Amino acid sequence: MSKPFLSLLLLLLILIVAPGCQTVAPDTPRISGRALLWHGWTGDEAAFLDQMIDSFSEINPQTRIVTIAVPAEELLAQYEASTAQGIGPDLVIGSSDWVRQLVEAGHIRPIEEDEISRSDYRSNTLAALSYRDELWGYPMSLQPMALYYNKSLVSKPPKTLEELLLAVSEEKSIAFVPRFEDAHWGVETFGPGLYDENDHFTLAASGLTDWLTWLNEAQTNTGVILNRDRAALQKLFIEGKIAFYVANPTELSPLVAAMGEDKLGVAPLPGGEDGPAGPLLPVDAIMLSTASTPNQADLATTLARYLTNPEQTRTLMRTLGRVPANRQVTVDSRVHPLVAGFAQQARSAVTLPNHLHRQQFYALGDLAYGNVLSGVLTPDQGVCAFGLAVIELQGYGPEAYDLPTGCTAESLEE
Repeated sequence: MSKPFLSLLLLLLILIVAPGCQTVAPDTPRISGRALLWHGWTGDEAAFLDQMIDSFSEINPQTRIVTIAVPAEELLAQYEASTAQGIGPDLVIGSSDWVRQLVEAGHIRPIEEDEISRSDYRSNTLAALSYRDELWGYPMSLQPMALYYNKSLVSKPPKTLEELLLAVSEEKSIAFVPRFEDAHWGVETFGPGLYDENDHFTLAASGLTDWLTWLNEAQTNTGVILNRDRAALQKLFIEGKIAFYVANPTELSPLVAAMGEDKLGVAPLPGGEDGPAGPLLPVDAIMLSTASTPNQADLATTLARYLTNPEQTRTLMRTLGRVPANRQVTVDSRVHPLVAGFAQQARSAVTLPNHLHRQQFYALGDLAYGNVLSGVLTPDQGVCAFGLAVIELQGYGPEAYDLPTGCTAESLEE
């Protein structure tokens, strides 16, 4: 952590913890105290978050909430370092991908049963924030991949992979990044997925081999562009040089600004014979620090519940185009057609278990995709190598996984 940042943090901590000098009136509201919130939002989003905090403070005038915007790429590391020193924020808005890492470091506390209405959220949303039979954050918004399309080039999006191949051409192509996180969405169009409800690694029947086979064949089609340079793909889409583009809701605002809302469409990704597309489901969530005092912890919980209630969730959708995590918020496709596309996709989105060493797991998936699509390995070999590496990474015993028939370390050497 840089010295200037640490000095600023210490100063803010003094301001937050220091007791006020005013006499407490008999009618002081029940909620009082001071808390520190960190986030990685920028620009208009950060400004709107501050407005939401101001509204909370108006309702609860005996509270003071200080917000600090930390660069998104530094937020997790800064949070871990500061919390380890006991000087971190009371709340942080972060990704569900952080759960295992922060739980095992002891940096976030679980959400108690009486502190959240679980029925307000879909099971896959709760699963994204669950670990060791506890819930570790308040779901705020959803970030699934979906299919952007240019309405001036196509009248309606394809609903199946078969329809997709019939719809694309060199003039009306589809583009997406062929990495595990970005292109997981086709696995469950061919099978039940990589993990079952008991977190059993079901690689044999998962659908991954068939999906990689489909990708490997599809990349020879002039209407299918697989490229890891996301910025370049977005530019092509904005310029009208491709008709379909696979991306998440974070690109919605810049695409609307560049293309106009009337020209842009969002739809669920194409499905297959075995089911709908299943992109991964990252969840933006508010997590609560273990470094807070009891009073700060109570205030942090109250603030988190306020920021994720249906009214505030609805406001975030209307103003910032955030995809609601709270299913009490209805997304009317006539009023919010772009957000509705993502909301529809989120219903079939997939959450991988939080016991995974997630970043290493994703890296192994990237390697499998790269090896198959570059012709280094066949789909069968690529999936087998991926499975063996995951077993070693996670330390799975034989009862915890099902590998494809004939998949052994020796089979890869043949």
